[in-house]
Amino acid sequence: MNQPSEPLTREAMEAGLNAYFEHFRRDYPDCINNMLDLSIRSCDPVSRTVVFRAHTKPWMSNSTGVVHGGILSTYLDYAMGMLCHFLSGASADPSIHLDTDFLRPVSLDEPILIRATVTKLGSRVCFAESSIRSENAPDIPLATALGTYCIIS
Repeated sequence: MNQPSEPLTREAMEAGLNAYFEHFRRDYPDCINNMLDLSIRSCDPVSRTVVFRAHTKPWMSNSTGVVHGGILSTYLDYAMGMLCHFLSGASADPSIHLDTDFLRPVSLDEPILIRATVTKLGSRVCFAESSIRSENAPDIPLATALGTYCIIS
């Protein structure tokens, strides 16, 4: 696990997560994670929470004209996985379980917030929860998920 000698600061957490983004952009340019275009809005090392911001795009549409559920699941999974990866210091952290609930349709061309929290971090498994909300109505969840990730050192 990532066990710094001093408590993790918000600035260090943000820098570490941004380094993860850069790693993916540089080493995996065609990866779907890069197509999601996440940015960090806020993070809190004490609660082990990060809030990402993204903007839905027309290519994410399903046949009814809203964001496809697979894209929403990918946002939720990526946010939780990135946070587990950073906090655990893992070399990899594949998803081993993802449970997603779609609560309301997500509009295209809309700014969204993806909040992820690590609820339990062990030496081999990380558990997390996440939600998607509209930036214009942040109190109303649009989709939620619970995820479990295998920590590979």
